[in-house]
Amino acid sequence: MEDYNLIPKKYASYLGVVTKYTDRPDLKVYKSNPYITHKICMKIICCEDDEERFKHAVKECEITETLRGKPGIVWMLDCDIDSANKRVTLLEEEERTLPDYLSSEELEPIYVAHIGTGILDSLMQIQRAGFLYIDVHPGNLYYDGKRIKIGDFGSVIKMEEAETYCGLTGVKSFMAPEVWKEKRYSVESVLYSVGMVLYWILNRCTHPFMPVLTEKDAFMKRVNGEEFPIPQILQKYPEDMKELYKWIQKMTAYDPEDRYRSFEEARKLPVYYKQ
Repeated sequence: MEDYNLIPKKYASYLGVVTKYTDRPDLKVYKSNPYITHKICMKIICCEDDEERFKHAVKECEITETLRGKPGIVWMLDCDIDSANKRVTLLEEEERTLPDYLSSEELEPIYVAHIGTGILDSLMQIQRAGFLYIDVHPGNLYYDGKRIKIGDFGSVIKMEEAETYCGLTGVKSFMAPEVWKEKRYSVESVLYSVGMVLYWILNRCTHPFMPVLTEKDAFMKRVNGEEFPIPQILQKYPEDMKELYKWIQKMTAYDPEDRYRSFEEARKLPVYYKQ
């Protein structure tokens, strides 16, 4: 029965209702079968002899527990920490990823604006709990057509650690230039990633300067401060609708000093888009 034996005994009742979606030596992910009404996602982090990674996984579990119940957050239902085998299992509600949703839908600007404010609301919830989420990218965002949520809390640091944190965390195609070049994290660097996600949606799930340039050349243009072209979807809308792009441009300004200075400030949409 493959390696379902890694699933903790306390979750044995899920054996007949989940299917493996990710199978790596360090990570196993199981999701509910299609006929199951109450959808769950089980993530098993396998650390083997890596004590630091095990501590990090335990920390992820603790942070997720702290955030449980807050709006805009993928809720953890339960957690199992196996110290003997260096494994941490998180049982979470299963949500539809943003890329999965966009594979069948093209969103109008008004919906993209609402996704943006939803992401900012989630980031504010995390910040109020004392943490900074530093890995905003589509794979960590979940959307059902109405609500956006953030999940995967392995990339969270304490607010007071942001200035001294020196790891390179995240998906580079959504990183702020100063993160890529200097490993410098802040609220402003997170806002850059939010703006990049919104640009990516409005550019038909494509990064700036692509597909005209190669991925490498497009990336270098972006992190060196080249001005982005107007996203493809916005090009077909009237000028007043393009006010949304000014919002995104301020979030993705090359110089962090030119961006919004807080999630609350960025939450103030252009008048046309206010809910």
